[in-house]
Amino acid sequence: MGEALGLRLLGPLEYVHNGVELDLGGSRQRVVLAMLGLNASRVMPTEQLIDAVWNTEPPTTARAQIQICVSGLRKVLTDAGAPMTIRTRAPGYVLEVPSGELDTEQFTGLVEAARGHVEVDRSPRRSRPCAARWRCGAARRSPGYKATSCAGVPRYSTARG
Repeated sequence: MGEALGLRLLGPLEYVHNGVELDLGGSRQRVVLAMLGLNASRVMPTEQLIDAVWNTEPPTTARAQIQICVSGLRKVLTDAGAPMTIRTRAPGYVLEVPSGELDTEQFTGLVEAARGHVEVDRSPRRSRPCAARWRCGAARRSPGYKATSCAGVPRYSTARG
C-alpha cells in the first residue's frame, strides 16, 4: 500500500485517499479524527472527545461543537469517496475503518512480523519498514492533547522501542 495509505496517525495527522491528501479541517476537527482513529472500531464517548479538544475548560457549547466537527469530517470523507465512516453510537461515535487503512494497524503488523523473524535471522532489515511508518505522534502535537486522552499512543511507542 506504501504512500497510498489511508489515515496516518503516527506523525502529522493526514488522510490520503487515492493518492490525494484530504483537507481535514481545523484543529478541533483534526483532534476529533485523531481520537476516533486511535480508537477505531470502538465507541469513543463524546465526553472524552470534549476532554481531548478542550482539556479542562470546555465551553457550554462543547457537545454541539463536537457534533459540528463530526458532521464536517463525515462530509470530507463522503465527498472524497473515502472508505471510512463515522457512526453515531451511544455514548458517542465510532470510526469504522476497513482493514489496512490505518498506519497504526500496518505498524503493528510489521512489528509482529519483525519479532517473528528476530529469532530466525537476527536481522534489522525486518524492522526497517516499521520504523518507516513511525512519523511521531499526531495526537501529541494536536491542540488540547493530554496523555490520558490518547490511549493508543503508548501501545505504539512501546512497540517501536
